Amino acid sequence: MKKTVKLLVASIIAISANSAIAESGKWYIGVGAGLSLYNDWSSGNITAFDDALGVVNFDGTQSTDSDDNAFGYKLFGGYTFYKNIAVELSYIDMGEVDANSSATGTFYDAMDNAIDGNLFASAKANVTAFTLDASLNVPMTSVFALIVKAGVYAADTKLELDAGGDIPGVEDIDYSKTDSSTGLHYGIGVNFKVTDAIGLRAEWERLDSVEANDGKSDVDLLSAAVIYNF
Repeated sequence: MKKTVKLLVASIIAISANSAIAESGKWYIGVGAGLSLYNDWSSGNITAFDDALGVVNFDGTQSTDSDDNAFGYKLFGGYTFYKNIAVELSYIDMGEVDANSSATGTFYDAMDNAIDGNLFASAKANVTAFTLDASLNVPMTSVFALIVKAGVYAADTKLELDAGGDIPGVEDIDYSKTDSSTGLHYGIGVNFKVTDAIGLRAEWERLDSVEANDGKSDVDLLSAAVIYNF
């Protein structure tokens, strides 16, 4: 039994030592792209603009649609300073998502006056962030390694809002703003050794509770990346 345990430990040490995926004292850079998901992204519901448009009540039909997914990309680099432990810095652009809503029917103002007409609302959001993580590579074979990372992010969320209609007295709303926030960043994935210098990575990661327009949304990125090891 003791010999078996010793043999197992020796095998793990040998795999770790021979893995070029996480070799101590090495710098690496990478670029990746994939699908982002804005969780709990606002639907752009017209009722969110009622007060600003001077509408109190509404009797009619409404349609709403939103896109929670976008094309995202990332640039990153890191340094493996101790065996399979690395520090990694990345820049992530989660891409732009949008939402639209329209309403047709009878609207009522603060004096309960009924006005027939149409209103619309649209919103766009784009999250960009810098992340700093501690990354742990766990070799599974000589070419595959499990990667787990956790750290922090600093993000900017750019919002573009537009609302209006053909109701008398309603003025269009058209503005943009940027909200900044910080929080936790974490992810999990796999590294694959192609050559001593080139590697591939598949990864899921999350920006936790990104602030946008007085609300919060978790933003995920599922990506594939190419890595160059120096």
